[in-house]
Amino acid sequence: MKTNLKVLAMIGLSLLVALSSCKEGPEPEPEPGPDPVYADVPFSKITVTCDGETAEGEIVDTKYIQFHFTSAESFNDAKMAVTVNEGYELTYPTSMEHIDLQAEPVVNFKDPKNATIKYFLRFSSDAFPIVDESKIHLEGMAAGESLTIDNASKTFIVKYDKDKIDYNEVTIVFEEGALQEGASVTTPLTYDFTDGLEQPLVIDLNGDRIYTVALDVTAYVNMSPAEFGFQDETYKYVDNVDNYPFLKVWRANMLPGIPTYSTETAWVQANPYEWDYSWAYDEGADWGGYHYDWTDAFSFLGNWAEDRPTMKCIGPVVIVTIDQEDVRATMFTNEAYSMKLGDVNAFITVPGYSDNLSNWNYMLYATGTVRANPEGALYRSAIGVTAEGKLSFATACASNGDNVVKQVPFQTGHDASQDAVAASAVAWDVESAAWALPWILRDGEAMTWQDIWNNDAARWSESFGQGWNSAYPCHVV
Repeated sequence: MKTNLKVLAMIGLSLLVALSSCKEGPEPEPEPGPDPVYADVPFSKITVTCDGETAEGEIVDTKYIQFHFTSAESFNDAKMAVTVNEGYELTYPTSMEHIDLQAEPVVNFKDPKNATIKYFLRFSSDAFPIVDESKIHLEGMAAGESLTIDNASKTFIVKYDKDKIDYNEVTIVFEEGALQEGASVTTPLTYDFTDGLEQPLVIDLNGDRIYTVALDVTAYVNMSPAEFGFQDETYKYVDNVDNYPFLKVWRANMLPGIPTYSTETAWVQANPYEWDYSWAYDEGADWGGYHYDWTDAFSFLGNWAEDRPTMKCIGPVVIVTIDQEDVRATMFTNEAYSMKLGDVNAFITVPGYSDNLSNWNYMLYATGTVRANPEGALYRSAIGVTAEGKLSFATACASNGDNVVKQVPFQTGHDASQDAVAASAVAWDVESAAWALPWILRDGEAMTWQDIWNNDAARWSESFGQGWNSAYPCHVV
């Protein structure tokens, strides 16, 4: 009993103390302290470790962090350490191990006011053969004009500008002092991008350093297939699209904005999808005094006037795209030069038009024999297959006499005669080939009617749209 009373007494005393405190009023609020002071930058130290070597970063021009290495030259599997200042938060990268800083050379922070601060990482190394990028340029251009060099990713990016760059002949110039002492370029520095949009450049510095020279044509590809009305139907033709990354099948049932065609004359009615053009009369000119009106040039393929009337093209229109580096091909024919699609067992089959090879517009090269009309066109766009099965494209001319198919350089003007163009032909290393309809797209650039006229000896029948009808169902570009 005494024990219980003691507990109750203690409880009563506690209550009295509590009540007594309440009678004295609330505690005064503490005086506010000074505002927190944060550092001007998010970190006090940042290091990157690559190829076993660690370098500390230094902020340059407020938005870059520069790292200099002695021997490291690969930054796709890096390790990072960051001492973050109070009030800041590192938000990217999220892991400090196995970071691909070659693909994404950035770090992101949040500041005390929750704003994002981004830094781009720059890397230099004594192991890089290039020591002064400002002394490397495209021939005929200033340093930095249309050319970007990245030592870390070993890339030269050539920004394509059709008014300044001939993609058949792009030359990179290395001035004295561009490379480390003892380094030298061991590959030719003139590139023909019709051979591929990415090509190697090798610099020797105690071993080969392989760079990639890439032509960037994105400025000329400003609409997606979907924006033109095409749908991706690849899934209808393969069991699993992930197994065929080199293949796309696009289909549209209607295309808007196609230039109108004329039905005014019997001449045009014979070519129902011929695009409209004008005639002019000059005494003594070809075609009995009539000729094409060159002032109406922008009515034609690839560069017609913006105010030209257009129509809907009712499909289906199907575009199949492949990566020619990932496929192998064979060209089939027979003694009759006539085959059916069912006779060919292939993943993709492209039909040819060989019903009448005496026609002046057609050539076929197979089994070591050229079959073409000797009175016909001298050169046209062609698709070829090499001994290894690789696809090859060229403007080709053929000779029945010596059974040889050659290629002519891309023609940018129409001053040279067809005989002179054919005489400029050089070897084309293919085992089989066939003439095709003119290229409508060449290395990312749409061909104009002038391009087709200059590079197709059939000329009028193709560059003015007369070949674009149901008799010619397939284009390879």
